[in-house]
Amino acid sequence: MAILINVKNGTSKEIKNLGWLLRNYSKVKRFEIVELLHNKCILTAYCDNDIQYECHFESLSICQNWLKSHKRIFNGLRLECILRGQGGAYMHCDYSHLLR
Repeated sequence: MAILINVKNGTSKEIKNLGWLLRNYSKVKRFEIVELLHNKCILTAYCDNDIQYECHFESLSICQNWLKSHKRIFNGLRLECILRGQGGAYMHCDYSHLLR
């Protein structure tokens, strides 16, 4: 399940799957992946008109592989990963190379 969030007015709407993101690829400005506990992660697409698209993945590698398999569509966009390091500290990494 994914969620569309309108940052301007604070509303949100559930979306069935990643199809919305693929249909609206031209509105995406950049991506962010945040690693959660147990290797799960959230992919956020920051879009035009203050819209954010969020989707949960069961693992970081599944998320990265999904993005790589669609890199032709998202070519050149910025991808930032926020990864959990030792002791729970977070590291910010530029993973834009996955989309080239």
